[in-house]
Amino acid sequence: MSDETTPQDDAAMSPASAGSALALAIKFHEAYERLAPRFGYETRPETRNFDPQSQNGRLMVAVCREIIEQNTQDQRRLREDEP
Repeated sequence: MSDETTPQDDAAMSPASAGSALALAIKFHEAYERLAPRFGYETRPETRNFDPQSQNGRLMVAVCREIIEQNTQDQRRLREDEP
């Protein structure tokens, strides 16, 4: 099994998962843009507005989806381990 996410994987996702990952990606992007100047970092003008259809946007959504899925698996394991 590959760790890479393809556009076909995006199409196969359930709407709830896609929405959650998209919502997290948007929040991440907004916080990143807001906090970047505090750390002396200037973001690129062409990526300051989040575009979920761009390569960068699709990557961010895929990363957020993977984090959500991993957190969900971790929570399941914790519940299973409870007495």
